Amino acid sequence: MTLIEEWMNSKKKTYWRVWECTTTDYEEGTWQWVLFWMDENDERKTAYEYGLGLTPEECETAIKETIMVRLRNLNLL
Repeated sequence: MTLIEEWMNSKKKTYWRVWECTTTDYEEGTWQWVLFWMDENDERKTAYEYGLGLTPEECETAIKETIMVRLRNLNLL
């Protein structure tokens, strides 16, 4: 398991969710994702990232890429 997968699977490091958009704001078949960084010191200021995708798999790939960027910024990769 890679460090990216470890962070993705660790509830102490991240919390993420993918769901299908059901409102008319987006085209049918659009998916949303959100990623919360759980390792922040102040829970009131927890950072998060979000985005859109065409499939759940595309959203999970985007989440992994976002985690990779964070790990690189922390000099862990």
